[in-house]
Amino acid sequence: MSQSAAIEFSKRYNEGGPAEEGSSTNFFTLIRVGVPAVVGGILSSLAFPGLSLFLASIMNDAGVFTVLSQDSSQFVQNFLTVSGLLFSILVGQT
Repeated sequence: MSQSAAIEFSKRYNEGGPAEEGSSTNFFTLIRVGVPAVVGGILSSLAFPGLSLFLASIMNDAGVFTVLSQDSSQFVQNFLTVSGLLFSILVGQT
């Protein structure tokens, strides 16, 4: 940070500038982050039932349902494996 920028920042801070700018910053952050998150959640909630029924109709195989109805531990094992894989990818990216 240059010296002139530091002096300008300290002047605005001492005059009450950041307090006035804080509310506008919060508002713009809400618009930039909150609105897309809410819109994405609403669209996902509307799209999920149709998408899940479409995928179920594609994978409509009697053998799959027979295995799942007789041995639910295989389903739980696969679910936990996928969850662990997604978590390891997330941790690897951080």
